[in-house]
Amino acid sequence: MNTALPARGRPRAGVMGAPWAGRGRGVAGMAALRRSVVSPVGRHTASLIFLHGSGDTGQGVRTWIKQILNQDMAFQHIKVIYPTAPARPYTPMRGATSTVWFDRYKISNDCPEHIESIDSMCQGLTELINDEMKNGIAKDRILIDFQWLLQYFCEIRSEISRHRS
Repeated sequence: MNTALPARGRPRAGVMGAPWAGRGRGVAGMAALRRSVVSPVGRHTASLIFLHGSGDTGQGVRTWIKQILNQDMAFQHIKVIYPTAPARPYTPMRGATSTVWFDRYKISNDCPEHIESIDSMCQGLTELINDEMKNGIAKDRILIDFQWLLQYFCEIRSEISRHRS
């Protein structure tokens, strides 16, 4: 599905204690990512991890997609997982807490990356992938939709290349 979706508002309501909340502790004491899940209709043989944008939640993006499609994004053999980024202080919002995958020093292509929070994001997503593998899903059958992240890093790399030229 390669369809452009319309813009939407960002829900900010807390979802702590919601039925889709992840349980337990993750890597290095970090709480496991909360997840909203659409189970496959048939035998589970693959997983799609669908990441949300800054300030959103997994349940929020699932609801948005459901509004667009008039149904959950569901597949015969693919589990769709909508994890929620951990709430953390977000520097561009003057340190206010937001559900973001990683912090940034500022929203700009010409500043260094916030490596510690990127490492934390990678640990959380690795744990999610490992959970799927423990459930019998082969690594090559786990997909992550990270279009926003890819776009962010491509813009940064493009800007760096222009400055080197």
